[in-house]
Formats: sequence, C-alpha cells, structure tokens
Amino acid sequence: MNRRIYYDGALINKIGIDRIVIKKVVLKEINAEKLDTALTCCAIHYDKVIVEGRQFYLTEKDNKFNYLKIDDNELGTLTFGVKNKQYGIYQFSPKEMWGGTNLVNYSAKEIHEFIEDAKIKLKDKYGLEVDFDDSEIREIELNTTFATKHKFSAYRRAITVMLFIMPYLKKDDVRSEKYRKTEEKLISSETVYNKQLSICVYNKTKEMELAIKRTGEMLVYDDNGVIVENDLMRIEAKIKTPDSVTKRFHGKKRLQDLDDTLITQVFEEIFKYYFEDPYERWKKKNKDNLRKIVRQEMKETRNWKIGVLDELRNLEQLTCIPVLLEMNDLYDIIDEFPDPSRHVGRRKRGFKLRKNDVFLECDHQKYIEILESVKFAIKNTKDTI
Repeated sequence: MNRRIYYDGALINKIGIDRIVIKKVVLKEINAEKLDTALTCCAIHYDKVIVEGRQFYLTEKDNKFNYLKIDDNELGTLTFGVKNKQYGIYQFSPKEMWGGTNLVNYSAKEIHEFIEDAKIKLKDKYGLEVDFDDSEIREIELNTTFATKHKFSAYRRAITVMLFIMPYLKKDDVRSEKYRKTEEKLISSETVYNKQLSICVYNKTKEMELAIKRTGEMLVYDDNGVIVENDLMRIEAKIKTPDSVTKRFHGKKRLQDLDDTLITQVFEEIFKYYFEDPYERWKKKNKDNLRKIVRQEMKETRNWKIGVLDELRNLEQLTCIPVLLEMNDLYDIIDEFPDPSRHVGRRKRGFKLRKNDVFLECDHQKYIEILESVKFAIKNTKDTI
C-alpha cells in the first residue's frame, strides 16, 4: 500500500519542479559600487570592456557591459550577454533551498516565491535590478520521488522493459564505476531521450547518501512519523527546448502562467503517453509472444517446459530485454492450452527453477508497483492544489 513520505515537513511523493531555466530575463540597472564589491568575494564573470564595433548589453539606466555571469550556491546561475540581441537566462534548482539536496521538488507557488526572493537578494548582494515580468520557460524538469518495497537494484528488469517500450525515445544506460564495484552492482540511472524530451529513472537513495556526508542526517518519514528506510526511486521528465515547453504546456510558456494544476497536467500527460499506454500495448503483445513460444515448444518436443524457459532466457540474453518478467505471466498463458492429462497444477509445478531464479522475482508486480506509485504521487499533488 502506498503511503505519503516527507522530509523536513515537506511532502516528497508529489509532482513538482526540479530544475528550471528561464529566458527573457531583463537587467534593468547595475549598482556599480555593489557589483564591484561582490567581484572581490563572489563567483562572478564580468566583462565590461567596451570595444568599438563590438556588441554590448545596455540596461534601462544606460549601464554597458559585454557579459555578466553570476554563480550563487543559494540563488543559482544568472547570465546576461549579447548574441545578435540582448539575452538574460536564469537557472536554479530546489537544492539551493533544501541545503544542497533536491530530495523535495518545487511547487509552482514555491517557484514564484523563490523568484521574488531572488530579486531582492540580487539587488542587495550584487547591486542588480532584475525584471522577470516577461520571462518564459526555456527548459524545465518535472519529477516525483517515492519509496520502493525492494532495493532499487531489484527493479532492473522491470525498468529495462519500461524504458525500452517508450515510443520515440532512445535508450541510454548509465552505470558509474563506483556502482559497478559494489556487491549489488546497483544501476545508478537509466535514461531515454530525444532532442525535445528525456525521461530518467534513478536511485535517489544513492544521491541522498552523498548529501548526508555533507549535511548530516536526513530522515524520511511517513504520516505516522515512522522512519522510512526503503530505497527511493525518482522518475524525472526533462523538457529540453522552448518549442517543446510551448507544446507540452499548451502554449502557456510564460513564467507568470506557471501553476501547480498546469505542471501536474503536463506530468500526467507525459506519464500516460510514455508509461501507461505503452504498458497496456506491451501486455497484449507480450502475451502473444509468450503464446507463440509455448505453442511452438509444445509442438516440437516432449520436454517443452525446458524448451520454453531456454528460449525465454536466450531471447533475454540476446536482446537484453526480458520477454518473461515473472512465472505467473507464463502460467496464465499455459492455462489457455488444453491439457489431456487434466493435471493443471502438476503441469505448472513441472518447471524446474532454482529458488532465486530471475523468473521467480515477481518483476511484473514491481513494474505495476512503479506505475501505481506515480499515480499515487499525482493524486497527492491534486489533493493539495
């Protein structure tokens, strides 16, 4: 059964924003004295040498410069410059707000609050008067995080099928050397992508362990205050271009248009198109494939059970994509075939499998668990809007 989980009073398993990049940010004025002071102690790249014939950025108050970039651990990264025309780009992540970890994502309301706070701090700390009134979303990452029933590594086969069947996305498998050397050989993340969108499923627990080393203890707990020691899985959708933002957000690309109803709708549509609908198609097609294999082996050999398992293992080894996630799927198919001996139970028991056989790991149920966990996070978000 799904349960709500929290960190530092904030709900974790909900839909929210991880990282956001905003364009059409305008620098209205520079307090030169404050910026010069900040240059001595902050991460700033500032080119204000005006050369004849070279383009320069001009503020409303006639401040001139070529390029300005500020990297701030609390505020994120702000860049102004000129490429044919003036530009201003601002990017930040919840980790700036949550002490260096983005375990909790942003709500749209928190995005707007962060921007208002950033405007004040940019003026006080750097002497910059920044305007976000006409800003638009250039890139955005939406995600949800939830506790799993098993270790993250136990979901490898389910995740492999899940990402393989997503339409129009290429697969990228990322395994760090550090994780390869561990006893469990954990997969750190798996990603599918195209030029407009990427979807990543990864082990958030591993990232938390690194954050704990920096910040100290990080406790995740449920509604009853019980500490959650399960692994955490994150599913992240990154919308990577302004055009894809405009399309997926139904034309509402302005920062001012961003609200929690909209981001939940966008994530839910991505989830349906790339997760739910492909799963339903895969179920039907996979049953057909299993049925074909069983029929062929029954026809060719008396030891058809050995033949079926050998064929399924060979196919998985050849393609790296599981055909059979768990034995219950195969048993359902076998029930469709007539049994002259009428010993249905004996026929199922006749498969010789070791206790820890991969086909006995209930990977289909793990697949469904992931889908249900995301649905629960969507429901949690709608309940709080």
